[in-house]
Amino acid sequence: MLLIRTDANKQIGSGHLMRCLTIAEAADSAGIDTVFLTADEEAEKVLQERGRKYHILHTDFADMEEELPVLLRAVKECIGERKEKHRLLVDSYQITVPYMTALKGAMQSIEGAALILLEDYGDPSYPADIVINYNIYGNDFSYEKNAGRALTGCRYMPLRKEFTMQPCQIREVCRNVLITTGGSDPYRIALELVGRLHTKEEWMFHVVCGRFSESLESLLCMADTYPNLKVYSDVKRIWELMAECDAAVSASGTTLYELCAIGVPAVCFAFAENQILPGKTFGEKTMMTYAGDYRENKEGMFGRIEHRLEALMHMTKTEREKISENLRSVTDGRGSERIIAEIF
Repeated sequence: MLLIRTDANKQIGSGHLMRCLTIAEAADSAGIDTVFLTADEEAEKVLQERGRKYHILHTDFADMEEELPVLLRAVKECIGERKEKHRLLVDSYQITVPYMTALKGAMQSIEGAALILLEDYGDPSYPADIVINYNIYGNDFSYEKNAGRALTGCRYMPLRKEFTMQPCQIREVCRNVLITTGGSDPYRIALELVGRLHTKEEWMFHVVCGRFSESLESLLCMADTYPNLKVYSDVKRIWELMAECDAAVSASGTTLYELCAIGVPAVCFAFAENQILPGKTFGEKTMMTYAGDYRENKEGMFGRIEHRLEALMHMTKTEREKISENLRSVTDGRGSERIIAEIF
């Protein structure tokens, strides 16, 4: 059995949940039962839509040490008398060393059980049986201090198979631009970006509004005014929309790997601490452009985004094909399969 402890809400967005759902799909294919453990009801709708089993802890997602007694009871209830391999995968930026230490001890007391940590920062201080850091910079870190094993690098990037089956077509003219700013967009960057770019009448902007974003109504009003703007909410087949676009502007999260798998030339930016290292590394190691951190210099960030889009628009098809091929080399999209194979 695979137990997944993660959350999604307006404060943290939906990235943790979405990548864990992809891992759960790979577990399904391997015949492994999966149960999600969440602090509150905010992720419930997504889990129901995906037909997932789940258990709500009714705790504070930001105070994970306090949830330990409730979580451990839930783990024991889920496992019951099953005599099989059990894995508890934790994916949260709210973890602490005492929290992970307690979980590891609890899992060690269960026959055939192990603790898995999905980690992004390169922090080796958290105890776990296996640490997963699938990021483009994952191989730069060592987890030998507290982890029995580490699965690092883009080989373990968990992507839905649809992203690798839907390569984008590089067209003669670069016109359609995808804009995605994450599940919550707390700074309303999409609104500001569209407000600055809509005067480019030769471009068509496709803005994806995340499930937890509060900008949807404002964006829809703008779409009524600007003929070169389309707004999408709760997109079920985002890979198809990506493949229809010639360029993309994206926050530096999991979406970058999805864009790479499809091969969409892109410019990325950050608005949270956990987005800075991915954005910078993509800018250094691939032909994707990093525009900077919104919180430090938003004018500079918006200027670099516009400049890069202008450059893409004026490139030849051959030049953009080279960028697309470079990005598609980042991941083959089979990371979730490898994760399940390794942890079980």
